[in-house]
Amino acid sequence: MKEIIKNPSKITNIVPAEELSCKLPNTFCAGNAKLENTNPCGRQEVQVEQIEPIQAVACTEDCNCILPFCCRYTVPQGFGPVTEVGLEKEIFYYSNLYYVVDDEPCTVDVLPPEGCTILGVDIYPIRIVGCIPYVASVKIASENTCTHTATGSTENYTDPVTGLRVGLSLDQNLVINQVVGYVTSPEVSPVVSGQLIPCSDIQVAFIAGPSSCLTGSEDAQGTIIEFKGNFKIVNCPISDVIAE
Repeated sequence: MKEIIKNPSKITNIVPAEELSCKLPNTFCAGNAKLENTNPCGRQEVQVEQIEPIQAVACTEDCNCILPFCCRYTVPQGFGPVTEVGLEKEIFYYSNLYYVVDDEPCTVDVLPPEGCTILGVDIYPIRIVGCIPYVASVKIASENTCTHTATGSTENYTDPVTGLRVGLSLDQNLVINQVVGYVTSPEVSPVVSGQLIPCSDIQVAFIAGPSSCLTGSEDAQGTIIEFKGNFKIVNCPISDVIAE
């Protein structure tokens, strides 16, 4: 009987032997994940970057359209006591105030219908920053004071004028940084960051007279003048639609 001899079959590996030891990475690529070719098998591995959740900032500042101010100064000695009768007072001011729309929102809680979860809604603060330089001015009567205008020459002497009102003034600068409104988005804000607030949009209410807050070192004969009042922003508070 003839012996049958079978030739052994040769198996060719499609994947090299060293590749068979590489496991497929159990990873995915999404969001801000970074891809890195660090696998010695030539495969792409994915390293997922940990992203810290954004912490919500609560809206805590109230809207305030009023800018209070107060200044006091002393009438120079010898000009006589100041009385409320016949006292003239003025304030001269201009605006260095600007609207600023915050880039980052804050969150306010909104109450939905009963039984629902409280919602956190993002809104954007609008604030006014800058200053209001102003001059507080009064005119007081002083019978003991003499006044002159320029005589045109250092040798042209004339009689003085007496019994006139004396003008006194004091320079002040009111610095402001406060919230005047909120909007749902900077795109719908009625004002833009860096927009100047003209002085015509700033009202003022004040009183002036002898101060009632005197210390022992101050003259109690009415020589301390006090200006006290408020500036007010006209178009305030600000929202997506300016309040009437």
